[in-house]
Amino acid sequence: MSQLTVFTRGVPIKSNHSHLEIHQGREIAVFELSIGDIDISIHFETHLELITFCEYHNFEYDDER
Repeated sequence: MSQLTVFTRGVPIKSNHSHLEIHQGREIAVFELSIGDIDISIHFETHLELITFCEYHNFEYDDER
């Protein structure tokens, strides 16, 4: 498990893009967000994990499978 701490200092957290796809037979599930000038890309192990996260937190995602 990795840990990342970001102090927002009042800057909004913005969801840039989330998508699911199959690339060379592998599941790709990526959630991208920005906090000020910091870009964060979160790669999930499975499509279901990203779908569950996005639905729970009310984030949109593209399903390109």
